[in-house]
Amino acid sequence: MVVRNLERLEMAHIKLEAALEISEKWQINDASLLRWRRKLKGAAQECDETLHKCKLRILEDERMEQEVRSSSIAKRIVHATKSFVSSVLSSNSNELSSSITQRFEWYGDGASEFLSFIKFGGIPQCHMPFHSLVKNLFAGKELHHKIVRGIEYPSF
Repeated sequence: MVVRNLERLEMAHIKLEAALEISEKWQINDASLLRWRRKLKGAAQECDETLHKCKLRILEDERMEQEVRSSSIAKRIVHATKSFVSSVLSSNSNELSSSITQRFEWYGDGASEFLSFIKFGGIPQCHMPFHSLVKNLFAGKELHHKIVRGIEYPSF
């Protein structure tokens, strides 16, 4: 169950990061879209931190399991008792993990919707070489270009 939730959490994080990277390529002037992007950035950061904590917890559990395997029978019984008591006292930890995963999946789905809104309300940022050319032409500046072909000099 934990591994499945971890995979779902990783997928939600990938969706959030992809949407944010794509949105950086668009010039967004709408205040609500900018707030939405900030919210998604916060969610992506929180999701990343949650992923990191989960992975650390899994590594710690594996390390503890190795220690228990190599210990005496008495220590194994003590460890099993502690594990049982802690699992009974925190019986809804799997539920919490699932609800956290669902929350970030909800943000991931919202990120797709966010990209759709950007396409309608944003302007793609031009990173093309002729961007300054077009900008200068719209500013009313003149352009002289000469194409040399043999002895002919056609120009525009």
